[in-house]
Amino acid sequence: PIWSFATLRAAWVPDWNVGSQGSVRYRYTDLRNPDWLRALLDSEDVASSEVSVVACHACGVLADELIRACLDARVSFAVMPCCHGERGMRGAMVTGLQNDFGVRKELIYDFMRLGVIDAAPGYRAKFTTIDRRITPHNHVLIGVSGGDSMAQKQ
Repeated sequence: PIWSFATLRAAWVPDWNVGSQGSVRYRYTDLRNPDWLRALLDSEDVASSEVSVVACHACGVLADELIRACLDARVSFAVMPCCHGERGMRGAMVTGLQNDFGVRKELIYDFMRLGVIDAAPGYRAKFTTIDRRITPHNHVLIGVSGGDSMAQKQ
């Protein structure tokens, strides 16, 4: 099959037809702009509580940037990171932890990300996996925004 926006929209909104005002649209956004998600919500006049971001195979730092953008915009999200690894001090620290404790670097990176989500006011952090037969990059990091009611964590 040819994967395109039209194909995805038909799968997400099966009763959508040409000319109707569907709720699924394609929009090019430059993710290098740190406020891209908040700007998108503002331009569409959509409340953050009405939006969820889903990212599959978000490579390396992209996973971190998506999590940051979602936390800043107060949006719930599910991110499946891949390509775990980086150069620099953080990469060296993770390599050291991997060697010292025998823990896979994927778990170290994803648990660090989970800590960032959990530390964010108003968020519940969840970690789950999908079947490794689907993808070996099967960690799912979930941030559930609870709005103002979760501003004070227990």
